Amino acid sequence: MLDVRPTLYVAPLDEQTIGPLVPVIHVENLADEDANITGLARIYRESLGTLLYTSVLHPGSLNHGQSADFSAETEFNPGAIADDDYFILAEITARSTLTGNSETVQLGQFFFDVKPAPMGPVPATHHTTHENGGMDEISVAGLSGILGTIQPVDTHATSHQAGESDAIEVANLGTAEMDDTLVLAPDGAGGTHWSQPPSLHKSCDFTFADPAADGESQWYELLFNDSTAAIVQDTSKNHPGIVRISSGMSPTWGIHLQMSPCLLPLAGTETIEAIFQPLLLDDATMYLGIFSSPGGPFIDGAYIRMQTSGITPGILTGITSSGGTSSATPSTYTLSPLTWYHLKIAVNADATKVDFYCYDESGNTLWHDSVSTNIPTTPGAPGAANLFWESAGFPPPPSDLVDIDLLTLTITRPLTR
Repeated sequence: MLDVRPTLYVAPLDEQTIGPLVPVIHVENLADEDANITGLARIYRESLGTLLYTSVLHPGSLNHGQSADFSAETEFNPGAIADDDYFILAEITARSTLTGNSETVQLGQFFFDVKPAPMGPVPATHHTTHENGGMDEISVAGLSGILGTIQPVDTHATSHQAGESDAIEVANLGTAEMDDTLVLAPDGAGGTHWSQPPSLHKSCDFTFADPAADGESQWYELLFNDSTAAIVQDTSKNHPGIVRISSGMSPTWGIHLQMSPCLLPLAGTETIEAIFQPLLLDDATMYLGIFSSPGGPFIDGAYIRMQTSGITPGILTGITSSGGTSSATPSTYTLSPLTWYHLKIAVNADATKVDFYCYDESGNTLWHDSVSTNIPTTPGAPGAANLFWESAGFPPPPSDLVDIDLLTLTITRPLTR
């Protein structure tokens, strides 16, 4: 009488490493007659409710009173890591070699885990073989991704210097715009940047009390109401050549610096700059920029105005004016006395916008705003480049009013000469 029983899943194990596996079922023959064995193995994924794998077992014979392992003919390769979500079912058919009778029995479901492959044993310390000079030295040049620590730069500046193996020729460097009028110029921070040589640049750094005495300046001064101008020393040594404007005994005093004399219509790329230190701001008025004559308001001009508003002195506003209609920057900035400032008015390339800047002594931007309306571009207007400073009514004269270090006019658009 047949009595054949599948008793154990030899494979898979209850914790199976991910990768191909071959199911193996242990079968015992408890009868007194020999049998031929066939079978079938199925593997399911419980969470998905799907049959993943079916394979027949390699057929074989099993004598009475013996046991043997029967393996599947094909591999199963689990698709994903999972805990107790895979299970196997086996079905065994035994046929008596004596009578030809057969019986089919099942081995109950067996759940198993699929785990990641374990790490191998920790290798012996061998980092020196991968370091500089080691027999298996690693080069980061062949690695991708981001290095975990900042790598020092391989210093090779000298090879790019004149006469060396990889000397850089500045004349052969191009620009994104392929503009051969650009040149490398100092950027004011220890480096260089691409810059277009100015077609016109006039400056006065006040190494003489009378700007007209400076042969490079082309500026002249008008001191009014017995004001005085005197060269003074800058204790910080950052402003060589300072002219100090002081008041006389009249109720109104000041200075008017003007580029000698020319009409300067706005056509684009004009820049006016001034570096100065206000000593007194109460009741002081200043105009810096391009306009026709001192005093304001102006029919035509692009300038920064400083004036007292209410009880607050030293308020900067950027203004453009064309034909008597003016526009002002939405924002303002308030200066402080005994502080160095750098003001700049810059007209864009096609004279459709004027930017106004105020920097501190270190070059940090304190204020920036712009105006894009009422920009005077009519030939013959608005006038000359000017700096006008007036103080009236306070304090009682004589008093020091303002220190002026630099006044410049620059035009970078090509000019016909």
